[in-house]
Amino acid sequence: MKKQSFIILFALLCPLLSVFAQESINRKSRIPISIESISLNDILNKSREALSSIESIKYQIIQQKTLKERYGQPYIDAIFTCQKDSTVKDVGFGKAKLKAQGTIELNGKKEDFSFSYDGNTFKYSRGTIKNKVIKSPTRKIVMGYLQQHLFMLQAFPYTDEVPYMPLGFGYKYEGIEMYNGEKCFKVKTTSAVINTEGEIVKGKRIKIWYISTDSFLPIGFSDEKFYKQEISIKNINKSDKKPFKSKSANENTMSVSQARMELAGEKLLKLMTNSPKWIAKDQDGKIWNSVDLKGKVVFIDFWGSWCAPCKKAMPQIEKLYKHYRINKEVIILGISAAEKNSNASTKYFNDKKYSYTHIPNGDDIAKTFKVEYYPTVYILNKEGKISYYETDFSQVGFNNWTNIIDKLLN
Repeated sequence: MKKQSFIILFALLCPLLSVFAQESINRKSRIPISIESISLNDILNKSREALSSIESIKYQIIQQKTLKERYGQPYIDAIFTCQKDSTVKDVGFGKAKLKAQGTIELNGKKEDFSFSYDGNTFKYSRGTIKNKVIKSPTRKIVMGYLQQHLFMLQAFPYTDEVPYMPLGFGYKYEGIEMYNGEKCFKVKTTSAVINTEGEIVKGKRIKIWYISTDSFLPIGFSDEKFYKQEISIKNINKSDKKPFKSKSANENTMSVSQARMELAGEKLLKLMTNSPKWIAKDQDGKIWNSVDLKGKVVFIDFWGSWCAPCKKAMPQIEKLYKHYRINKEVIILGISAAEKNSNASTKYFNDKKYSYTHIPNGDDIAKTFKVEYYPTVYILNKEGKISYYETDFSQVGFNNWTNIIDKLLN
């Protein structure tokens, strides 16, 4: 009887003993890592874990210059609302929808601004520029409108698919500092712009993240030298009742092509102005003169063998040439420029077996056409006037170009 009672008592105690044992294990797993001895990997991993739990966030960024005499560095005060969405195209905001609005004060001029991206449409306003609306934008178009200060303003780790990805030279932990009144881990990275061949094409840039020792969320950012950002979190994972897509009576939606033309037009020659005069030899020694091209529709592509987007566009230009090859009223020209080696473009052109006309070492011609970005395309009508221009590579280039050329032929 005593043995039976013991067995019953043991059976009743087992679940309790199991709970106590599990609680003991849990307590041990919850023992925090000492912030004084924490490693860089622990900081980044814990911060990534904290960021992964965020589906939506609203935060304020105050950016100010650190050197009073630094001209051209703005003071910005902005509120961001971000919502992660794995289905949207990353146009510079990560896999997320985003809204931002605030003020920017630059070189003594203060302006209101706002921009948003709902996964399909990008909207932008700043000062007297009102309601720019672009459907299916590219990253370069978004950057073109926002420019560096506003494009780089956001707190990227909150929407990056993998926060704190190495940016060229890895990360370095530099200890604990007070930032914006809070104790933070100071984590530095040195980044650089790398070309397709893996060469550094722009100098190194310092980036410093200040990660809260309490929440492991980034609450500050600095370039160490010229400016700093204070990030104040307003709410996390609270649904925003206002949709990211808002309608305005004054909205005129632009296509990517129209937006590209508008951005290019800020620096390129104006539409319906006369084409500059020029004369040059192609790679086979034939002389081309702009005066002799009157009466023809002329397609000119400014490119370089060093330019990855240029190379992507060239198969479409070859296709364009073959499409109009028997039409004597259409001329397709490729003018290369900014080459370190004077033979590089000709070698690349021949290696790829392209057959349209190539004019190498066309730096002077590019200058007269005010070309700063590559590739740049101009299309001239039969009167020698500029009918169209664009910069960057477009997947719809061929179809767009043929539509324009056909209209100019008729």
